[in-house]
Amino acid sequence: EPGTLLEKLTRHTRAAGITPDPERTVLFTSARYFNYAFNPVSFYFGLNPDGTPAWAMAEVNNTFQDRHLYLLPALRRDGEAWVAAADKTFHVSPFNDLRGEYRFRFTLEAARVRFDVDLWKDDKPFLLANLSGRPVPFTSANLARTLLRFPAAASLTFPRASHSSARLPRR
Repeated sequence: EPGTLLEKLTRHTRAAGITPDPERTVLFTSARYFNYAFNPVSFYFGLNPDGTPAWAMAEVNNTFQDRHLYLLPALRRDGEAWVAAADKTFHVSPFNDLRGEYRFRFTLEAARVRFDVDLWKDDKPFLLANLSGRPVPFTSANLARTLLRFPAAASLTFPRASHSSARLPRR
């Protein structure tokens, strides 16, 4: 679609009946590395003036270069995290069919973030995935530090995603 990233997000949220526009929108994603990027999932958050999320969006990419947006307008508080659920409607892996429900759990703190995306089938956890870390602003200096600290991270994501198994991982 044409437009800036923020304009595209606004079109999706308004089409879903989400108004007003958030005070601030943040994105958690992986950067390109030597013109290569594979992001299994990126997370967008529309934040209220008090910093709490008004909505979340998970942009899921598969190894076939397809993408799907899971808009999560009904976040609810659960302890220190925000949670939501969505039926699985997008084919991600050749090892999994379209059955199931994603259960999202987001911890958004200034010094720490954590994103859990768990796939449940038949009321049992089938696949558990999480990403956590310390958020940093996207600057040239921070990007250089990250690339020096984790030089192979971008090149390892695709093989790990495309050769995953349906076995339940340990946390």
